Amino acid sequence: MLSALPLPVASFDAQGRWTGLNEAAEHWLNLSARSVAGHAADDPALLSRLRVSPELAPLLAATAASEEPALHPRIVFEISDRAGGWGRRKAALNLAPLPGGGTVMVIRPDGHGPSPRHGVRSAIGMAEMLAHEIKNPVAGIRGAAQLLAEGLNAEDRELTDLIVAESRRIVALLDQVERFGDTTAPQRRAVNIHDILDRARRSIDLGGVGQGGV
Repeated sequence: MLSALPLPVASFDAQGRWTGLNEAAEHWLNLSARSVAGHAADDPALLSRLRVSPELAPLLAATAASEEPALHPRIVFEISDRAGGWGRRKAALNLAPLPGGGTVMVIRPDGHGPSPRHGVRSAIGMAEMLAHEIKNPVAGIRGAAQLLAEGLNAEDRELTDLIVAESRRIVALLDQVERFGDTTAPQRRAVNIHDILDRARRSIDLGGVGQGGV
């Protein structure tokens, strides 16, 4: 399962020993899964090839003790290369306990984490798409109600008129949803509260929810 993830991922047993690396982690850490398997996070043999600040072993121990996921946003990795030098990389770490003991570590290199701006853009796009998709069936309901009204008496037409009016109100609300993220000041205007209450009362009466005053 780890091999299918695009981000570097490593796993550790309950004693804080490396148990696995996916392919992305092998490339990013310049280590093979076979070379780290069974070694403790603070094993001196590994510290000659990989140094982590803050140290990895206490972070793993804290996650195991709390049994809660943890985010460490500022981790520095110093990674040895074949020429004997060291490369410095920064990343955020997501640590999460595994059922039955052990910890999984997801490395989020700088620039790979979801930014707040990206999240806002995604939310706006989803709101626009949802509003557009809802408008289509609402337009069909309104059109059907208008056709039905042509052959009805005045009493029954009141119900179809209500359907048309409520459909238009839904479309107006969806127009606001499509403008989600618009920071311009809202347009305010005075309304007659009695008209709103009358419409609510009529909707309740025609819907059969109840009778009497609101």
